Amino acid sequence: MTEIYNPLKTRSGLPHLSQEQREFFEKQQEILIKDLDVYLNHDQLKQIYGMYTDIEKLILFDLEEPKIHPIHCNALMSVDALDKVYDRMANVESDYQMEKIDKETYEKFKNIIKYNEMKIKSDWSLDIKKELKQFLIDNPNIKEESKKFYE
Repeated sequence: MTEIYNPLKTRSGLPHLSQEQREFFEKQQEILIKDLDVYLNHDQLKQIYGMYTDIEKLILFDLEEPKIHPIHCNALMSVDALDKVYDRMANVESDYQMEKIDKETYEKFKNIIKYNEMKIKSDWSLDIKKELKQFLIDNPNIKEESKKFYE
């Protein structure tokens, strides 16, 4: 029998982008959530694990050499940028809950963060690219506000 050659070696030992790899990560995810559920309530679980249920992200980090291909490098940069956007959103949420910012400012910041998230994700999805175009039409000053927000 001929073995299938896969140049992208993975930490799990499973073929890259295979159904077996997906099933492996879904099983690991279930085990982790079940184990953590004993110690944490649902909101804490969502906060810790909610952003990282993306199977594509887990598969990307399963590669032994994730910088082997330009697309993987771009995906890693997108993941990093999204993490920063989500951290920024968490900061805005906590400021609003502690009443450091008012509702109007909160909505403005939330809109800016949504724009930045869509801008990052639009590199990987044509549907989001369409949404981003419409979002820019609905919010013509969002680019300038975004620059000020991140300064």
